Amino acid sequence: MQQESQQEQDIQGSETPPSGNFYILRTWREGDGTTGAFRASIRKGTDGPRRYFAHMDDVLEFVYAELLRT
Repeated sequence: MQQESQQEQDIQGSETPPSGNFYILRTWREGDGTTGAFRASIRKGTDGPRRYFAHMDDVLEFVYAELLRT
């Protein structure tokens, strides 16, 4: 059985969700599903601009930079 951290319990038990941002990340492979080229898109919220990536490292760098700004 996996125990929740105290912070997770505090967040789930609060009436007001913590402030922050959410991102929608979509990943897929172009061409053959197993050997095709990696692709990803990420958008901030449901109506933010969508960014496209061809490499996972670029996705992670983008997310890391976004987290440093918040």
